[in-house]
Amino acid sequence: MAAPATVLKFDTPFKVLWDRDDCSKFEKLGILNYKYQLIEGEIYRVGQNFPRIDCIMELINWMILTFENNFVESQAPIDLSPEDRLLNMPEPDGIVLNRSRKGLNR
Repeated sequence: MAAPATVLKFDTPFKVLWDRDDCSKFEKLGILNYKYQLIEGEIYRVGQNFPRIDCIMELINWMILTFENNFVESQAPIDLSPEDRLLNMPEPDGIVLNRSRKGLNR
């Protein structure tokens, strides 16, 4: 007679938080083979469809008219504070800079 299978029981639900290194490994393994963002340790798949693209274009056009072209960026990675960097890799659809892009070192 075979021994009974071990059953793991958890009293409370839990979630696993991922970090930038995990995401890098998942990309190399082909697990994350789509566009995503890491927010507070959670991986979000980012899809593109025409309604979303239209909305982003409207947002960017409004931001350029309001804040000038040199202060607006779209879908670019942003720098984070050291305490937020490990569990976050956001790529916002649009941002307004506090200084002109012309003076930024990239």
